[in-house]
Amino acid sequence: MTKLKHLKLHGNKLTGHVLGTLPLTLRNLETLDLGGNRLTGGVPSSFSAFGKLEYLDLSRNKLTGPVPKSLKHVTSLRTVLLHENQFTGPVPGWLFVNLPSLMHLYLDNNLLTGKLPGAEIAGAALLKELHLGNNRFVGAIPAGIFDAPRLASLRLRGNKLTGSIPHEIGRAVELARLDLSHNSLTGTIPASIANATELAEVRLSHNKLEGPLPSRSLRELPMLRELHVNNNLLVGSVPAWLAQHECLRHGTCWAFPKS
Repeated sequence: MTKLKHLKLHGNKLTGHVLGTLPLTLRNLETLDLGGNRLTGGVPSSFSAFGKLEYLDLSRNKLTGPVPKSLKHVTSLRTVLLHENQFTGPVPGWLFVNLPSLMHLYLDNNLLTGKLPGAEIAGAALLKELHLGNNRFVGAIPAGIFDAPRLASLRLRGNKLTGSIPHEIGRAVELARLDLSHNSLTGTIPASIANATELAEVRLSHNKLEGPLPSRSLRELPMLRELHVNNNLLVGSVPAWLAQHECLRHGTCWAFPKS
């Protein structure tokens, strides 16, 4: 079936390696969905033969090793779903350089380590979703992440990130969902967040953020539906505007220390 373009085998009990029985003659594949199976091992270098692939889902398996280098040569990729595996090592910068059409990258729930490649992410012109939650990343959040022009969803929850939230967050004019919860972030919530006017969900809970809520900045987010800042070191009173915001539906602000 050398003309086959779409192959979906997700949600089964397939075992073995990714290319155990998949012929390399399927060079016209545009969609490959092997998610939700029981595949093991790494992704071999021969995977680069699928040069027309746009959508790849290998999530929810038991794959190991580093982020597959073979993807470096599949420059047509738009969606890469590798979450819920056991990948190790850093997030390679080439993902954002060599894949110019990359729009969706899911690497949540793996064993990834190291620092985030901010400069490379900044140059990802089409990147919309970057989900790197529940790994073992360290260091500060690179300011360059917020320079990715199309970024709409950023999920970094459940890592070991430190430092403050970059004031460059205000440059992310298309950012709608932000999840930085369950890290060790310090400092205050930057007032520049008001410039990210598309923000609808803000999750900053379970960090070490200090100071009062930047009431004016958050109040000016017209699309804000969810705000979670519980379990930090915030002080002051809970602002009245939280009960008056036209869009806000869910907010958790409890556990404020007394000022």
